[in-house]
Amino acid sequence: MQEPAPAISFDHVHLSLGERSLFRDLSLGIDTGDKVVLNAPSGSGKTTLLKMILGFIRPDSGSIAVRGTVLSCQTVRQVRRACAYLSQDVDFRDQSVRDTVAEIASYPANRQSGLSLSAMEPYLHRLYLDGGIWRKDIGELSGGERQRFGIALCAALDRPIWLLDEPLSALDDGSALAAAELLAGSPATVLAISHHPG
Repeated sequence: MQEPAPAISFDHVHLSLGERSLFRDLSLGIDTGDKVVLNAPSGSGKTTLLKMILGFIRPDSGSIAVRGTVLSCQTVRQVRRACAYLSQDVDFRDQSVRDTVAEIASYPANRQSGLSLSAMEPYLHRLYLDGGIWRKDIGELSGGERQRFGIALCAALDRPIWLLDEPLSALDDGSALAAAELLAGSPATVLAISHHPG
């Protein structure tokens, strides 16, 4: 019986930016359902790694595959539809939180996801965000609220792969524990990056 393809794999990937070599012969496989945290200092290429998975940055050589599909110009849309991405700055447009959810739900890749305010409610509660968040604009949210909102959005989208850039950096201990428990209990493959030790 053939082994299932890894959720994410890097095969002999090399990448240089300017004169700086970020990755040399990187080979890495992350299996379906794994929860992986890559910890390294700021500026070491962690965010670049996530952007390579999404096809925003192309390696100089080597290949990247997501759920057995090798990333290319022809497959990049398919790969992105399998991934939920949360940037370090949780950079949503400054509009109401309600409108942000409606806008994201309207994207062609998300129309079958069932994303809605009611779909997000259970995840918001688990992350200690109450219904008052719907009356706010994105710009009114604290850094920790934005991160928790973004994690709840990833959960409600129910993509098989979550790519999270510093997802807990602005959270207090209680919120960080709740978020970590949500991530650990998800069936999704989670790749998170952090420059914090531990």
